[in-house]
Amino acid sequence: TVPLFFFRGGVEPGNVNGSGSGVLVRLGARFFVLPTGHCVEAAGDDPVAVGITDHPHRFVPRLVRRSYRYQAGTEHDFGYFEVPAVDAQRIQSQNRVFLVEGDLEVLDAMACRQRDDWFVVAGYPGALAVGDPQVRPGVRLLAYATILAGSGVAPASLLARPLRAYQVVDLWVPMQGNLEGGEAVHRPIDVPSLSGASGGGCWLGGVRTDPKIWSKRRLRLCGTHAGSCLAIEIAGEDHVFAREVLLGHHLALVAADYADLRASLLARWPNIKRYRV
Repeated sequence: TVPLFFFRGGVEPGNVNGSGSGVLVRLGARFFVLPTGHCVEAAGDDPVAVGITDHPHRFVPRLVRRSYRYQAGTEHDFGYFEVPAVDAQRIQSQNRVFLVEGDLEVLDAMACRQRDDWFVVAGYPGALAVGDPQVRPGVRLLAYATILAGSGVAPASLLARPLRAYQVVDLWVPMQGNLEGGEAVHRPIDVPSLSGASGGGCWLGGVRTDPKIWSKRRLRLCGTHAGSCLAIEIAGEDHVFAREVLLGHHLALVAADYADLRASLLARWPNIKRYRV
């Protein structure tokens, strides 16, 4: 998962127009950043800077193609940027990894519920921004492990479902009782606003049926983070629900747009025919 910075006009201080997240994926011989549709819309036809190092830099790949589907306030929200191979090599040289087909899991919402697995949401929320966004924008990664809303101890999601033709899942994000896992000594921490994490990866944890066998190698990308609600009080505690658009929609859009990839994508994941674009 990489941070994305959107500009209006040239890539110069003062022109930053917003930020988001995206996931690096290789399909066949082509390289993509998969974000949400509203991230692609926010970028427009202007440059997009991609964060690929841990120090201040400015890397703007030549995005050769972009496409998206987005309807505000709904789960109709997915898209892609295509990155040319020469720029993908530059990104990979900075220790960023493009996922390949074996790293992807194409599931519908029912299959996700049947798996009853843990999920990890990874993105770059604006609440974790560092530096002046108009001078030297920077962000920190949030990776949050949780479960489906309505499963286990999680309350059912209160997010609306206006377009049931699209495959999404809602995750549970309790506001309190969380631990900061990035330090040697874990400390309590409240979950920040997830705004800006849109387009970040939603990963299937791979811990079912035995959490003791968990490994990061078992993680599989299953969707992208599309949005979340403000804190909702339930039984005296604050909760947030996070919506994840499942990956079949992104892959179906790529298959519709790229004749050279269509046959291989449908052969590997024939179920993406059922995902609306």
